[in-house]
Amino acid sequence: MRVTPAEFKRFLRCLAEYPSILDATKRAKISRTAMYKERDRNPEFAAAWDVARRQGNDVLEQVAVQRATVGVPEPIIYQGKIQKYKNGKTVYVPRLSDILLIFLMKASDPARYRDVSTVELTGKNGGPIEVKTWVDVMALRAAPVIDQQGRPA
Repeated sequence: MRVTPAEFKRFLRCLAEYPSILDATKRAKISRTAMYKERDRNPEFAAAWDVARRQGNDVLEQVAVQRATVGVPEPIIYQGKIQKYKNGKTVYVPRLSDILLIFLMKASDPARYRDVSTVELTGKNGGPIEVKTWVDVMALRAAPVIDQQGRPA
């Protein structure tokens, strides 16, 4: 099945709104398999696909910033009941996302906010670590039993 130019545009517009291939193909009412096949055989479409996906990622980032800094409304529940104002409207408080804020900070300045851990190992009295191989250990065990010429001691 060949994809028409109108279907290309519809799919790319949907992909730019939200960078999920599955959602974009459903919204565009076009076969996901057909889109992937067309991407494989048409470099211009593949490039447009990448641009649309980046645009969609920008939308996701805007949503993440909004949720991390302004929050989303969450109803107040007290003793199992949704709280309401005297006029009957539900009482909401903003729910912020600390996790999204952390991810955004790490993405914006990785050198400053990356996870860093340093482990320093030292040997006896702060000196170098002494590493012994299996051969070294076996030679030490055998040392009292044989002399330097390999004869029993």
